[in-house]
Amino acid sequence: MKQQTLKSIFIFISVAYTTPLWGQKNIAREWYYKAETEILFSNYTAAHEYLDKALAINKNFAEAFFLKGKTYFLQKKYDLAKQQFEISIQKNPQSYESYAYLGTIFFEQQSYEEAIIFFNKALAINPQYAVVYNYRAEAFKELGLTRQAILDYNKAIALEPKEAILYFGRAKCKMSLQDYQGAVQDLDQAIALEPKNSLFIQYRTEARFLSGDFIATAQDIDQLIAQNPEIVEKYHYKLNLFCKIYQKDYQGAIQALNYLIKEDSTQIELLLERAKYHFLLRDFFHAAQDYVRAIFLNPDNAQNYYDCALVYKEAKEFEKAYQYFTSAIITDSSHAQSWYERGLIQLKLKRKKEARKDLLQAYRKGITLEKMQPEAQALIRKEILPVQKHK
Repeated sequence: MKQQTLKSIFIFISVAYTTPLWGQKNIAREWYYKAETEILFSNYTAAHEYLDKALAINKNFAEAFFLKGKTYFLQKKYDLAKQQFEISIQKNPQSYESYAYLGTIFFEQQSYEEAIIFFNKALAINPQYAVVYNYRAEAFKELGLTRQAILDYNKAIALEPKEAILYFGRAKCKMSLQDYQGAVQDLDQAIALEPKNSLFIQYRTEARFLSGDFIATAQDIDQLIAQNPEIVEKYHYKLNLFCKIYQKDYQGAIQALNYLIKEDSTQIELLLERAKYHFLLRDFFHAAQDYVRAIFLNPDNAQNYYDCALVYKEAKEFEKAYQYFTSAIITDSSHAQSWYERGLIQLKLKRKKEARKDLLQAYRKGITLEKMQPEAQALIRKEILPVQKHK
């Protein structure tokens, strides 16, 4: 009986002292996993509590120190994060992720040279770490080492050819080197991988415009407007306007101008430009509307009255044309073309006497007989020729 009791005590003591050797590390690991779960839901306080429990059991738990550093990093508590990553490296010198995060902290703090040092250490341990090539490329770019940045993007893309962000990063580098065609090619790849990423389309728009491909630029802007209009900015519509005019797509130009005028309806130049494209499309009603608005904003410009009158003349609304030519003459009596055009309108309205007066004024103000229509020439020739003979 005594031997049996001693045997039981021996077994109890053995179990009590050997349990920490194999069981407590597993318990620490369980706390670690719980912390990981809390981090997924941004419950950082709970995550820290679990990690503290894990580290109380296993003071050499390098991964727990790393995860603790990561929670501080996610909270942007960079000094605390650094401390934990450094301890993680002390416990496990092969912790390439700790080096990577330290590099990222220095990058966020705009200490790009220090960031590169830690990225180098991470890659020395794990040269297949694509995201670190990405970050190191960005650090090189910030230091003006754009070609080195491209080399890192090349390596990252070789490792992760389906990561759109890598093509995007390399495209930005190529744009800074004015390699716009190369940038477009990379952005094509990025958009093929993420077709709904409006940021990529925005950058391709700029690259295409700078490469001189105005037709494709307009296509990209049209896609942006259709896909995500709230991110389209004023300069996009200005680019689009330029490209539409280049293509002689006057309806597209009007659409771009519609937005710009909506943003600032007092821009007379924009109203006059839109009026011009309405006129070219023979939309005389809207052309006249824009000229009238421009005249309201600046009633002292004879040219605007004149241009509005031409619209009404083309629309065969001769009385309105007469009124606006008259306004142009009142605003600037030296405007020879207004006298001449009003004279022609008088002829259309069968008012020959008034037409003769206007045409003579046009002649005296600089419009030669040769530049007048035959009917106008015939009307004033007799009065002009004696003067010419006398001269």
